[in-house]
Amino acid sequence: MRLFASLLDGITKEDNNMEYKLGELVSNTTIIKNGVDLKKRFYDVLENHPLTYHWSDGVKNMISEKFYDEVMKDATK
Repeated sequence: MRLFASLLDGITKEDNNMEYKLGELVSNTTIIKNGVDLKKRFYDVLENHPLTYHWSDGVKNMISEKFYDEVMKDATK
């Protein structure tokens, strides 16, 4: 659903058996299956994180909505 692209600045990095080199375009795509409730997943992350679990439900819902909006803004139609 979301495509990220960036140029690396001269550092070769091995990460999960992938190697990135200077000047190469790297793009990643995440596919989210139909029926996955992203807002609920974002809320669960906030609910289970040691720095945010004590926040009010209203704040966690608002932040979950903002995360969802940002992801969907870049989603392909």
